[in-house]
Amino acid sequence: MCPNYVALSRFAIKTYLIFSNMISAYNGKERGIMFLDDGGFQLEIFEEEGIRRAQPTEIKRLEKNIREKGIKLDKMNDIIGFMGIIKEQGGKEKYVIFKIKDLLEKRSSGARCDQISRKIRIMDFLNKIIKNNTIIIEGGSYTERNINQNKSKKKVSSKQLCLELELVLRYYDDIEEGGKRWFLNILESFHSEIEKNKTNKIEVI
Repeated sequence: MCPNYVALSRFAIKTYLIFSNMISAYNGKERGIMFLDDGGFQLEIFEEEGIRRAQPTEIKRLEKNIREKGIKLDKMNDIIGFMGIIKEQGGKEKYVIFKIKDLLEKRSSGARCDQISRKIRIMDFLNKIIKNNTIIIEGGSYTERNINQNKSKKKVSSKQLCLELELVLRYYDDIEEGGKRWFLNILESFHSEIEKNKTNKIEVI
């Protein structure tokens, strides 16, 4: 049902996650790297001795270069997945979670897939995504019958469908399906202001 994948060691997975959530910046003089840690977004400057926290003046000089890392709306697929930041209820801890947004829906800031309780809604997202694109499921569409072909196993849950939705979007983004962006990492989401952007695409009829 899902695209083929290779098993990776825990170290390889952690390394991939770290570097996939970084954005580099270079203004011809200073080179920095921006990433997310427990304290929020941080910018570090490369020097011969190592790296150090950027000074306010350096952040200002590199800001334009960093902002250019944002993805424009016309480069995104109508339905796009992204990693967003949420705060733990009753605490200060922040963590990153998968969200999905339909750019054709008015006033949509995106939804947490794990909070979509109805499987039919998640399958609707999946079917809109794969329509007229690279086939990734036997039968060509997501239905209760297609996803539960093996009756000896438990039925596919909403959580499993969310995982598959994220994998499909990451896969399409990786192969550049249709020349569009399908998935944004946490820094791309931040710089693109995907959750704040209210200028949705207009569907041509």
